[in-house]
Amino acid sequence: MGDIWSIKEQYKRQMGNLWGSRGDRGLNAGGHVPTASDQINYFNISSAGDSVDFGDLVFARHGVGLSSDVRGIFAGGFTSPAMHKEIDYVTMATTGNAADFGDLTDGARWGDAGAGTRTRGLWMGGDRTGSSVSDIIDYITIPSTGNAADFGNLTVGRRIGTTVNNHVRAVHAAGYSGSASNVIDYISIASTGNAVDFGDGTTQYNRAGASSTTRGVFAGGRNPIANTIDYIQFSTLGDDVDFGDLSTARGYLSGCSNDKRGVFVAGLVPSLSDIMDFVTIASAGNALDFGDCIVSATYTGACSQGHGGIEEGEPRGLPVGRGIGLFGGGMTPSITTVINELAIPTLGTSSDFGDMTSSLYSHMNSAASTTRCLACCGADSNGTADDTIEAVEFASRGNSSDFGNAGAAMGQTSALSSSTRGIMCGGIGRNPWETIEYVTIATIGNATDFGDLATETGISQGAVASGTRGVFSGGGVYPSASAYSDKIEYITIASTGDATDFGDLTSARLKIGSVESSIRGVFAGGRGPSDVNIMDYITIASTGDATDFGDTSAVRRNMGGASTQTRGVFAGGLEPAKVNTIDYITIASTGDAADFGDMVSIGYDWFSGSDTHGGLTS
Repeated sequence: MGDIWSIKEQYKRQMGNLWGSRGDRGLNAGGHVPTASDQINYFNISSAGDSVDFGDLVFARHGVGLSSDVRGIFAGGFTSPAMHKEIDYVTMATTGNAADFGDLTDGARWGDAGAGTRTRGLWMGGDRTGSSVSDIIDYITIPSTGNAADFGNLTVGRRIGTTVNNHVRAVHAAGYSGSASNVIDYISIASTGNAVDFGDGTTQYNRAGASSTTRGVFAGGRNPIANTIDYIQFSTLGDDVDFGDLSTARGYLSGCSNDKRGVFVAGLVPSLSDIMDFVTIASAGNALDFGDCIVSATYTGACSQGHGGIEEGEPRGLPVGRGIGLFGGGMTPSITTVINELAIPTLGTSSDFGDMTSSLYSHMNSAASTTRCLACCGADSNGTADDTIEAVEFASRGNSSDFGNAGAAMGQTSALSSSTRGIMCGGIGRNPWETIEYVTIATIGNATDFGDLATETGISQGAVASGTRGVFSGGGVYPSASAYSDKIEYITIASTGDATDFGDLTSARLKIGSVESSIRGVFAGGRGPSDVNIMDYITIASTGDATDFGDTSAVRRNMGGASTQTRGVFAGGLEPAKVNTIDYITIASTGDAADFGDMVSIGYDWFSGSDTHGGLTS
């Protein structure tokens, strides 16, 4: 999970029923019966018995499933002869029909394999054309909706392989790429990137998978129809190992599990089958009869509430949020009060969140915790700076509310934050312009003096933070039109005092977009004196000059930035015309920005922030 929880925190979460727990329900959806089916059925994994009707998919198809403990997700598939890109979902604890979630990244695809945790779902491989296999891995953020995003690639493209996972690794085995494959490769779920070799397995395809937190099990297959069961240990690398045999040899079956028991459903024996059998994952041995599926089928998509990707005791409501980025106010071309939101881990277009209570713009910036985003100061239509601070609650779409005031009017201010404290710096209404102030984000009230920058460059700076350190970069000295700075300075957020020299940017500029993880800060675009497409980065915990990262998609300034621990997005800005472009980067790597989607409106000078930025780790 990446976070350490104190005994006191664990006690609070236990008493407040905030700890997650695995469910016991398994779902089986769609398939071939012998034509494409839209039926979803369910059963309780810990108690043997027949499956029961749940509801229907959005449309009939063969497909593949993955799940968190809350949602079951079904993607792609085919309804002969057409293939599909659609993703739909259900709430697993209820019954009812599926609803639209979004689309896969690369269009229509079938024969891919799915893996899921409480927050992230992945699809691996498949067939895009009916004759060529795919090596694509893409992912979604399960608690939200939206289109899948690129994750990386398998070591070898193949379809109808099988994926098992715990909350750390997803392991993809076997499949078909002109002939049956014995390749096993894996990815680390929390990151993005290409798969890595794990070992070799049984040369098969169309197997079923089940997993605990420690072990993944592969069953059956179609090369030829087999009763073989094999397993791997997630914590090691190596070849699969014999586990036992199914009750009946079959291929084109599906599988799901809780952390103790794997259930293998339906399949071809060689006729369509309704067989369900199970194994105890921790102990090798032959499968036993579980019951009967509500329908005889092949190519069904199975998922469950309690598989190995759902870690027992994982807290509901982690210290970092859902990956929501907010962009509000700004010029579009007149002043707007609209607040837009986007799901940073996905790709797509922003959507309406609510409205601000006042009409301010001119490079507002934000300080955000996991629950609240503060829009800090701004300027009116005449360019007059204001001292207003407004609060927006991430959990509820709606309008902002009054939070308090800065010590003085501070339009074109810069801001950063830890999980508890918001820091504001400079602004066109300031004299001197190097003043730094702070607020406690959870408590409504006015700002308090923090200290000063080392130089009078507090206009439209870049600003990033880790959980302990805040860093300001670049900027200008108002009202000079030609005083552009390359200076980088830092503060310790939990204390008060003046900023200290950190190093220099690769290029002097102001009106900079900024994003960060807890380790790295990235500064993008700006003006100095001409507009630039430069992105450079620093390691926040150290000191030193910035390093080239890559380029934004176009020369641009006045854009907003928001981030998760892995991804940064830059929205809107001037090129020099106003745009609605959204770019994104992977913060831990280097390289040019890629297209994310579009803002619903053209504009610039947004306030921007997220509930998952790099300052929210302590």
